[in-house]
Amino acid sequence: MAQAVEYDAIVLDVMFPGLDGFEVCRRLRADGVWSPVLMLTALTPSRTVTFRVSDEGAGFPPELLPHAFERFTRGDDAREGGGSGLRLALVGAIARAHGGSAHVAGSTVTLELPA
Repeated sequence: MAQAVEYDAIVLDVMFPGLDGFEVCRRLRADGVWSPVLMLTALTPSRTVTFRVSDEGAGFPPELLPHAFERFTRGDDAREGGGSGLRLALVGAIARAHGGSAHVAGSTVTLELPA
């Protein structure tokens, strides 16, 4: 499927018609492709556009969830790998500035904006 090229990352649409991102990911893994995969989707329920970004990591520790969108918040694993702890804070600020919201569950960050 994607064996001819080694990818730094693969972005897949969860809602792609016919062959959704989850099935493509299953096939890639079965073919031995282990590049990081980002699953994205945009939905329009109730005149809202929803973006979800997921990875296959362990997710956010439960004690971090209430603070995930605060500046300089980082999980213990992130401290070793660098990062400023500002990315999710920026996502939350952008969401609020546009009348939307952002939240996290497990290893999925959801951004909802008015359509």
